[in-house]
Amino acid sequence: PHIAALPDVDGDLRDELHKQVQASIAQVREGQGLAATLQANGLATPVALRMVAVGERAGNLGEMRERAAEFHEEESARWLDVLTRLAGPLLMLVIAVAGLLVNLIAMRLLAAGSSESLNVKGAYLEVWADMVGSLGVLIAAALIKVTGWLVLDPILAVLIGLWVLPRTWT
Repeated sequence: PHIAALPDVDGDLRDELHKQVQASIAQVREGQGLAATLQANGLATPVALRMVAVGERAGNLGEMRERAAEFHEEESARWLDVLTRLAGPLLMLVIAVAGLLVNLIAMRLLAAGSSESLNVKGAYLEVWADMVGSLGVLIAAALIKVTGWLVLDPILAVLIGLWVLPRTWT
């Protein structure tokens, strides 16, 4: 009865896995154990193989398959959490560096004309303010990376908003 689920997922698999699933189905129908066929065809992790083998020996294969699925679901959630914690600050850092570089280039271009034209000076000061915001994001990303304090991200967003707010009235 446990092999009946394999054909259901077989259609969703790439060719290499399709062949492995077909081989496992054939081997189980020939009387081989599920754990042995999954291992021979590379279709399960070591933890899942141990749990399926225990389930086969104890006569509670369904329960052990469920436990293996729960274990791997929790493990996947842990890895996703780790990757999210690493990728978030890293992406924040990359965007801030790009913004900082663009602002520095714009400041360099506007610096010469800022003493001659009020409009150019206004643009220069606006770019300068953006550069300060990018610098703040860089510092926050570094602090988040070092400390793990994810709350720094929304705090920085509020501070940048407060930094920009007075310029909207002038």
